[in-house]
Amino acid sequence: MDNNDETDEISCSNKNIIATITHDLKNPAIAQIRALELLLKGSFGEINDSQRNFIKDILNSSNNMLNMLINMLWLYKFDSKKIAVNFSYFNINDVIQEIFTENKLILNYKNQKFEIYVNNENPYIYADKMHIKRIISNLLINAVFHGKELSVIHIYTDLENENFVFKVVNQGEYISEEKFKYIFDINKVFTEKSNALSTGLGLYLSNSLLQLNGGKIIYSSSRTGENTFGFMLKSPKVQMHKMSAAKLD
Repeated sequence: MDNNDETDEISCSNKNIIATITHDLKNPAIAQIRALELLLKGSFGEINDSQRNFIKDILNSSNNMLNMLINMLWLYKFDSKKIAVNFSYFNINDVIQEIFTENKLILNYKNQKFEIYVNNENPYIYADKMHIKRIISNLLINAVFHGKELSVIHIYTDLENENFVFKVVNQGEYISEEKFKYIFDINKVFTEKSNALSTGLGLYLSNSLLQLNGGKIIYSSSRTGENTFGFMLKSPKVQMHKMSAAKLD
């Protein structure tokens, strides 16, 4: 066995170990979150305001950890080429509503207000629904964690020429061009710590999944701290036409 083969084998082994540990941590994290939710509801007795705030802090941290674990599992599957792409025609507005319902607590972490402006005339897109759901979840969580307390987060969907566009705009700190490079470099992502690692993983994964769906990530930042993250996909008719042409070839 030459050095390259040995290095590849070690790398593969390390990935498998990380994936196994991450998977094993996921279920305890979910159990912890459910227990904390029950405590907040008073299922085990009344709690005072100080206890409530303390439990909320732990719950938010646990939700962030769970999101990071899920992203790491997705990333492992992506790197191992174990992610299938199942295109379907679906309502993106319904997906956004599902995400808010399923992630209510983590999206309310900083008591921000969401203002949603969606295209109701043609809300259908053609992509892998599970991929798009994970991408939007990551973009929303990124906007929350890196946005200002009590600020307003704007969500937009629209059709521009032959493209479907999704954008999340928040108020936070200015992001330099150097920082934006982290979206495309997994090695840089893993130099970050805490919440920055969690959101960095989410953005890197989102960009990777978008490439599988024939889309691209959108990002910009102004000196005033208005940050935009989103994505662009070809409209459903264009996507289906391309796939039909590919099948004929």
